[in-house]
Amino acid sequence: MDSHAVRSDRGSAAAALVLGICLIVSAAIWSLMFYRARALDNALTVTGSVRQRVTADTVKWTSSFSRQTTMDGLASASSQMKADLAAVLAFFQSHGIAEKDLTILPLAIEPVWGREQGPMQYTLRQTIHLLSKDVQGVTAIAKDANSLLAQGVFFSSQNLEYTISNLPELRVQMLAGAIEDARNRANAIAQSSGAKLGQLRSASVGVTQVLQPASMEMSDYGAYDTSTIEKEVVGTVRASFTIR
Repeated sequence: MDSHAVRSDRGSAAAALVLGICLIVSAAIWSLMFYRARALDNALTVTGSVRQRVTADTVKWTSSFSRQTTMDGLASASSQMKADLAAVLAFFQSHGIAEKDLTILPLAIEPVWGREQGPMQYTLRQTIHLLSKDVQGVTAIAKDANSLLAQGVFFSSQNLEYTISNLPELRVQMLAGAIEDARNRANAIAQSSGAKLGQLRSASVGVTQVLQPASMEMSDYGAYDTSTIEKEVVGTVRASFTIR
């Protein structure tokens, strides 16, 4: 056998070896892809939730007082508003709230539309915000605000807004409970079909609902009810588990 034939046989063997390796690698890749595809199919996705009763620790109180007058009476009404402000500040001070704890907005002058006869009317209004951690105390003070009406002050109060200052931390704490609820639900579904629940594959946090106690009025975009001191926070998670 001449040298040319030897080299040809060696080249054929090398090519066959390379081809064989390529086939093995291709088979391995295909098997891995098939396994992953099967793993994706063998997944169960459920939603878990958890409810926790909490008490609001922050209250916001928005109130205002006003006078109505004509253009000619603006100066007199402005003086009355200064006297009204002094009475309102004295009311807060008598209940242990200092002026530094209040946010007093500038005096606003609003035209009164819809009058067909007589001179143009204007409303002078001043708004005051109070943000406090004394939830119960501010609630009691707001109930006593009618005493200002007896002094001739046209005082009005908006609904108190009760909120939770540590809601972000609370959401994180509730995650474990929501995932556990999701696992229990997924396990019940898997067992009913004769399968076994595997590991957690993925999880995504849903919107948080801050509701009145025992309320079921949830929103797809989340809800935050500020009307009650006692609340229920609902946390949700969408979890996917492997099944086998």
